[in-house]
Amino acid sequence: MPHAAPVIPKFMNPNPRLFSFVGGREGTWQAHDARTIAGDAWPSVERLNVVASNVAPSAEAAWVLRGVTSNESYATRPEKE
Repeated sequence: MPHAAPVIPKFMNPNPRLFSFVGGREGTWQAHDARTIAGDAWPSVERLNVVASNVAPSAEAAWVLRGVTSNESYATRPEKE
């Protein structure tokens, strides 16, 4: 059964806009396809978990991609709706 992303109280997460995308055998989302645009290909994964914090790489994860949500002022009206 996939693990749900942990709910982290705002006071415990120093950057609430930071998210980790963890690729591996477990996760909420199923990975259907991946394409390499430039550079070396990343390992294929079955599942993807999105976690609202900085996640350290683990033996269970094939890779971890970190990113932040953008400032809403840079979003277009359809993206906000």
